Amino acid sequence: MPKDNRPSGQDPRRERPTLRREPDGHHEQARLVVLAGGLVGRRYAVTEEFTIGRSHRAKVQIDKPQLSRVHARIRRVEAGWEIEDLSSLNGTRVNEKRVTKTALRFGDQIQLGDEVLLLFTQHDSLKEQMLQRQRLEALGRLAAGISHDFNNMLGAIIASLDYTLLNRDGGENDPDYGASLDDARAAAERASELCSRLLAFVLSDAHEYRRVDVSELFKEVVKLVERTVGRSIEVHATVDDGLGAVGDAASLHQVLMNLCLNARDAMPDGGTLQLNASLSDSDRQTVVVTVRDTGIGMAAAISARIFEPFFTTKPGAGGFGLGLATAKETVEAHGGTLAVETAPNAGSTFTVTLPATDPESIPPDNKVTIRPPKLTGQVVLLVDDEPLVRRATRRLLTNAGYQVLEARDGTEALHLYQESTARPDLVLLDLEMPKMNGAETLRRLKALDPKVRVLIVSGHAKAARLDAPTFMAACGVVPKPCGAGILIGAVALALERPDRRSSRPTLERIPAFKVDDSKPPDREPSGG
Repeated sequence: MPKDNRPSGQDPRRERPTLRREPDGHHEQARLVVLAGGLVGRRYAVTEEFTIGRSHRAKVQIDKPQLSRVHARIRRVEAGWEIEDLSSLNGTRVNEKRVTKTALRFGDQIQLGDEVLLLFTQHDSLKEQMLQRQRLEALGRLAAGISHDFNNMLGAIIASLDYTLLNRDGGENDPDYGASLDDARAAAERASELCSRLLAFVLSDAHEYRRVDVSELFKEVVKLVERTVGRSIEVHATVDDGLGAVGDAASLHQVLMNLCLNARDAMPDGGTLQLNASLSDSDRQTVVVTVRDTGIGMAAAISARIFEPFFTTKPGAGGFGLGLATAKETVEAHGGTLAVETAPNAGSTFTVTLPATDPESIPPDNKVTIRPPKLTGQVVLLVDDEPLVRRATRRLLTNAGYQVLEARDGTEALHLYQESTARPDLVLLDLEMPKMNGAETLRRLKALDPKVRVLIVSGHAKAARLDAPTFMAACGVVPKPCGAGILIGAVALALERPDRRSSRPTLERIPAFKVDDSKPPDREPSGG
């Protein structure tokens, strides 16, 4: 039977208040949280009526063999909520008692079979609004630091490319010619990396509880902080490998960024920011993250109130007083703690603790190491509305031995695909286009040829943001921008799959590519 995750001493069968109604007469919203079985911590919105089971016909699908195809139903009734077992093989229990049909109250634990344990809980929309406002506040603070650094990188790119243009005739004999190209690419990669992190911060979904690699998450925070705080602040970081916790990566990222930005603001004249992440020395079962600054510190009267909602030490500076209050609530929702040690003119140390998870239980990222292909002569249809992007991509594909057809939008792509004597072997498709976007283009290409191979090129922060039909219909997703190794490798991998006109099913979904881009293509550039 799944373990009861409630704090010790709390009786799961105790009486709870009945369902209240909000002032507008609507029932309060509800959520289901997975405590055991399935994806631990995953949250599902509870609608008026929905089913749970292992079949795709169930509204909430949990692929566990002990669950029936449609195991149970939860629905709203006049008195609140009720759950009904749908003649399942292994039964439904509420607070350890087997039921056929019974009322549900917030806080009830629902057990399906012997593996799956769910928590029926209230959804607080006000707290979500506070979290969103705090995220916008943090974004505004990030922007000022990022803009300066981003302009520096753009300046390096422009200066380096101008040098190569001015010396293009004798460039082969000038050591600075090649160095300038290397510098321009390095600066572009740094700018792209910064954009990706910023997009991930802005667009990340809340309430996606899963096993989180805290080490990697904190390293991402450190890299973003290093490009944000300014040169007057030295950043020192020590992050142990293999730190894991169960939680929402986006929310934890936001908490840590908020603490780091607060530390930056506490050092207007510069100082040192020390960031540490490790396992607790005492029990080795707790992840401990500290954010320490050498700033102005706080008096006891202020530090006693900093976790109160709407309390701010920066009135008139754009702060809402929600950052630390939301951070503390988020950490506590993950079963952890957030505390501060501070004194006037002695800096501040914020300490986050989280229950540790076995790092071996954290699945590694899907990484694919691909070497560039040999010359093939296969035809790639390149679809992108930006001429500069099309020209640059065409050069890389042609240099790798592919024949390239170009389309400016979805309509032109459909025409070329349909009218070509030999249909293209692969379509390289941008998602964001005028007239007809990539998703609609893909849908119509599939209607023309169900076995068409399509590789999506996306600037989305996460491939999972694509709607499911679009994602599943494509061979894979390539990040935008990307280097030659990633692009050519992804094209090669998509084309290595079984022939699209064979009797085998449509290409299986390939995860978003993470390709070893450290080695250039084997072929020398042909100057295309």
